[in-house]
Amino acid sequence: MRHFGRLILIKQHMAENRKIRSQPKTAMGTRRAVEISACLWMDLLGYGEMLRKSNFDLTLPESLIAIERLFLFQDVISSHSSRLFTTVVLNDGCVMQRRLTPRSKSVTYDFLRRAYCLHQVVNSVEAKNNFPGVRSVVAVGFRYRRTSDNKTQLVQNVGKKYCDKVKSGELSLEEAVFKALTFTPSFDLVPELQANFAFSKAYIADSKGSKGGFGGANFFLDVNMLPKNLPKWIRYDEVVELKEEGIGGKFLKVSEMDLLPGETENHDLPDAFDIATAITGSTDTAILLKKMKLVGGNHRVA
Repeated sequence: MRHFGRLILIKQHMAENRKIRSQPKTAMGTRRAVEISACLWMDLLGYGEMLRKSNFDLTLPESLIAIERLFLFQDVISSHSSRLFTTVVLNDGCVMQRRLTPRSKSVTYDFLRRAYCLHQVVNSVEAKNNFPGVRSVVAVGFRYRRTSDNKTQLVQNVGKKYCDKVKSGELSLEEAVFKALTFTPSFDLVPELQANFAFSKAYIADSKGSKGGFGGANFFLDVNMLPKNLPKWIRYDEVVELKEEGIGGKFLKVSEMDLLPGETENHDLPDAFDIATAITGSTDTAILLKKMKLVGGNHRVA
């Protein structure tokens, strides 16, 4: 009878464990105060040197070649951008970011796949035109969600203004749409890049250049984006250490990746909470992130 009671307790314990494992790490649509972001920073190699040789004189042919190279780079970035792979171009640099999720590892894989593919495409175009290429750094880190009513103000002010003009007959619907699309706000920002330490880390790593081990037209990947047992489809030449107080870390200088375009569920990579744990080294991080929620537009621990 004693053994029978013990058996019941064991079965109850196993059932509870299965229940916990089956529960999602977080509810769909949860807006946390602190998110986990993945960022890709790309930098055209030797671009500044091309302009310095012509003393930044845009009337000279040498400068025009540099400008043509810049616009070609930006065109390639534009053609590979999408709703899930948004980009911000800053002259000869470009940053791409995506919010990772604890609900699925496929988001981590999808961002890495798109980032590496874009790196390869840009370098292929650069090579065809005998240019030095692009260096890419992918990093992961915390992002503190910025609450901003800038978009709301645009809708209420500019949007309402054009809607009223359409209603009054002053503008046609087509004219209003085109005016709205070309409207230049007096103030703008990209909320996803504010207090985004994945972006900061990628930018700092790139700025170290060859002296810091981040040289050449290579692809550098933050090890925090990877599991402890490296997937067989990733190969690398060396491990480069970013020596920067407070935001340092290790990066793989990737030589090759076997990434399948149609694969969206790759269980070799960690999800957002796994990455957060790797960054802090604490298993309590995910619990804290769950408690830090947006309440009434303000940040506080729930």
